[in-house]
Amino acid sequence: MTANGEATAGGALVGAPGRPARPGAPADYWDRVRRIAAAAPPLSAEQRAVIRSAFHAPEARRAAA
Repeated sequence: MTANGEATAGGALVGAPGRPARPGAPADYWDRVRRIAAAAPPLSAEQRAVIRSAFHAPEARRAAA
C-alpha cells in the first residue's frame, strides 16, 4: 500500500494521480524523470508541428502508416 493506504483494485500501488503505478521503482523515480525532462533542449517549431500532426491526423492516415 502507499503511504496513505491506497491501492488499486488490481493491487497495484498508486503513487500520485495521473502517474502509472510502478511497483519496485525507487522512490525518486519521478524526480529523475523530471530532471531528465528539464535538462532536455526545447522542441523546435518543426518538432512540435510533427507531434501535433501525429495526434490530429485522420484515422485513415494513421492506419496507412
